[in-house]
Amino acid sequence: NSQYNAAPLQPPHLAAIAPWEACSDWYRDQVCRGGIPSGEFFDALVDMLRVPNGIEDIHAMLNKYPYINEYWSKEKRVQFQNIKVPVYLVASWSSNVHPYGTFRAWNLIPSQEKWLRVHNTQEWPDQQTPKYRDELRDFYNHYLKGMDNGWTKTPRVRVSLLDPMGPDVVDMPVKEFPLPDTQYRKLYLDAGTGRMSEHPAETETSIQYHCRELTNEPIDPFSKSYYTEIVKEGDGLTQFRITFTEDTTLCGYFKAHLFMSTDEGNDMDMFLYVNKEDSLGVADYPVVLGVNFMGAEARLRLSHRKIENRDYYDWRHAHDGEQLIEPGEIIEFETVFWPLGMIWRKGETLVLTISSRELQLFEIPTPPIQTRNKGTHTVHTGGKYDAYLEIPVMKERK
Repeated sequence: NSQYNAAPLQPPHLAAIAPWEACSDWYRDQVCRGGIPSGEFFDALVDMLRVPNGIEDIHAMLNKYPYINEYWSKEKRVQFQNIKVPVYLVASWSSNVHPYGTFRAWNLIPSQEKWLRVHNTQEWPDQQTPKYRDELRDFYNHYLKGMDNGWTKTPRVRVSLLDPMGPDVVDMPVKEFPLPDTQYRKLYLDAGTGRMSEHPAETETSIQYHCRELTNEPIDPFSKSYYTEIVKEGDGLTQFRITFTEDTTLCGYFKAHLFMSTDEGNDMDMFLYVNKEDSLGVADYPVVLGVNFMGAEARLRLSHRKIENRDYYDWRHAHDGEQLIEPGEIIEFETVFWPLGMIWRKGETLVLTISSRELQLFEIPTPPIQTRNKGTHTVHTGGKYDAYLEIPVMKERK
């Protein structure tokens, strides 16, 4: 992040930058994704690094400024338009903090000399892989020392495709990101069957889940791994499925268009996931640093549903106030997932999960995100409730 802070100032001695997975909008990427305050990870990170003093308390600043203002938009969002030096950007699909900010930076930085590589692991092992350490050195040697080492022949964009049932595709050159030939398809939800289809459901139906919450205090203060459940009824989520009849590769941004209501409270917090099951119906999660990667994720606090920008690479809910709701009021909303590249084979199933709580674990012990959820949430589909998941289908790979 320090490189993102320095580059817009255009110091004359700065020749190039290489942000290796870094958020570029602190409010939307880290501490308040989708309008749901989530400073717990930052607090845990500071605690782990043992620097309780001498560092800006982002969580406290979120409490002070809960909506977007100049502090968040000017000081904590990269001023992309002023970055003119060469850039080498690295991202992954699986980080719970950095990916979206990197893809946003790739699209908004105006530098004509920029590269993007999307790997298939996690930033720490990727940084220590000899091949990619050498790449980074070649980039800096070219721009800092003027070496003619062939760096400019490096493909401008490379992506990986996760394949939990086989070897991942790595370093695949593509023309751009998002992929310019992406075919976006709508999969319509049917609450009556729990399935998705390319054809809208005609009959209005609904499905419910009872919200589940965790206490904020762990049973084991040392490991911070175990939390007592306040509400245990049901799984606190619902799922929709579609089984592919042919090999399908999805790469890019997913979008959810949903209709939901609650029977209690004046707000709803939702955590959405896209992942897959194998042909036997077994969840098929990639494992990153010993932690199951739950797939593409989107979060939204319903009172923050107002949208100010619809570009998928910089989708922005306004976060300038709250639009609270009434119990039983059915609300239509849209939100975009952080991107994903994954392979589905014929007979494998795409699963959309709508959850009342965060399901993705961090690499370090982190307290659960506290939500506003109460009672029972209802997902409405069919008829005038044309709820769908939009998926980014990649053209046949060569």
